[in-house]
Amino acid sequence: MRRLNINKMDKTLVEKLANALPNDELGTYLLVLKNNSNYEFLNLSGVIEKIQAQELEFQKIRKLRSDSREKSKAATDEVKDKSEENVQVVEKQVEEISVIKIKKKAEAEKMTEKCLNCENLKSENAKLLRD
Repeated sequence: MRRLNINKMDKTLVEKLANALPNDELGTYLLVLKNNSNYEFLNLSGVIEKIQAQELEFQKIRKLRSDSREKSKAATDEVKDKSEENVQVVEKQVEEISVIKIKKKAEAEKMTEKCLNCENLKSENAKLLRD
């Protein structure tokens, strides 16, 4: 601009830069910066340095959030794995209990058959003794 003899005041350039920046991330920061009493005395390079410093802060915050999400996901996955293991253990226990019940039922039926055979033998013996 100097080469072409274009003279603009720093304040005008700073305002144009501030208006050109994305408002979604830097909007709040620029508002705070504008309300600062030193804003009027900032030149273009000073504003650029402050914006770059703020951008670094945003990157740190994004990284921290990303790390936090990854840790949370890892913890959630670990809980899911433990839950699945617990479900498998319970299913195995239920299966074992079912097998035990079936065995006991079979044994009870055998005992009933033995008792009936025993009763039949006793009654036959009684008949033979009477005869």
